[in-house]
Amino acid sequence: MGDMKSQLLFCWDQSHCSTPGFYTVENNEKPLMLKELVKLWDKDDPNLPWEKREYNESNSSLLIDDSPYKALLNPAPAAIFPTS
Repeated sequence: MGDMKSQLLFCWDQSHCSTPGFYTVENNEKPLMLKELVKLWDKDDPNLPWEKREYNESNSSLLIDDSPYKALLNPAPAAIFPTS
């Protein structure tokens, strides 16, 4: 992300992921982690720097990740998956 990282409102780590109890295809010992945008929109974590539903599927929510499977539970246009 380089210089652009400072412009992001939120950077997702494993503590905010859902774990459905499955493992990744690449490594059968690595738990599958899902990044559900609805958890951010509903402000599941009270420490998030915005109000509940201030962001939603129609305004300014974009998930950027290198693993498309992490976005399976999100609306299709809400994520991009750069290769480098």
